[in-house]
Amino acid sequence: MSVVVFDSSIGVAEAKAPASSRVWAGYQVSHDTFRSVLARWTVPALTCTAASAPDYALVSVGLGKSGGGTETGAESIIMQAERTSGAGCVYNTYIGINGVTEIQLDPGVGDSVVTSVRYVSGRYRFTWTDLTDASRSWQRSLACTVYCSRTSAEIVVGLPQPGSSPLADYHQVAFRAIAVTDAHGRKGSLAHSTHWTTSRFDQYDRTYSSASGPAASSSTPSAKGTAFTDTWHHK
Repeated sequence: MSVVVFDSSIGVAEAKAPASSRVWAGYQVSHDTFRSVLARWTVPALTCTAASAPDYALVSVGLGKSGGGTETGAESIIMQAERTSGAGCVYNTYIGINGVTEIQLDPGVGDSVVTSVRYVSGRYRFTWTDLTDASRSWQRSLACTVYCSRTSAEIVVGLPQPGSSPLADYHQVAFRAIAVTDAHGRKGSLAHSTHWTTSRFDQYDRTYSSASGPAASSSTPSAKGTAFTDTWHHK
């Protein structure tokens, strides 16, 4: 696996080539245990036209089990956009916890949001703060009963699982204000930590072919490791 190596003495990210994933593009930080992850981003609009098969794209900010670019039961706040055959776009947000999902309010396309997942005393606190329309904000606290290792924090865009569907055109998602805290209270980002390893992923198509380049890619993080951009390229 390729990783992004950081010189924490100067707080600059030295980006190596991203690893390949069949699930998503973005970043995963790995450690013994994490307490919280947070990111600010804008809800993307899909290019919606009639299609012969469903297209999906999801944005996920969450805690889970280190898995090297695969879905691993992360306890996440997820925004999913689905383009169904002849039905246009359907958007929703949901919580992925204990191997199941819980639907929340519809997101506002184009809204600026801050999403976070925090683990406290056996419970996950999920927070969706809509900075554009406060009426869309919500918070939920649920007990963890299945996936509780919290060995990774993930900020990614992609598919529910490998090869599940074509990747819908979400154009671009710019993440910023990224903050990660481990179980010992040590705070950092994608760059400012000597306590965890940061891995960068690009997503390839359903056949996992590199011939046409990545279906989606993640940019090099900002100097302080608090921002990066995820860009769609093709299905």
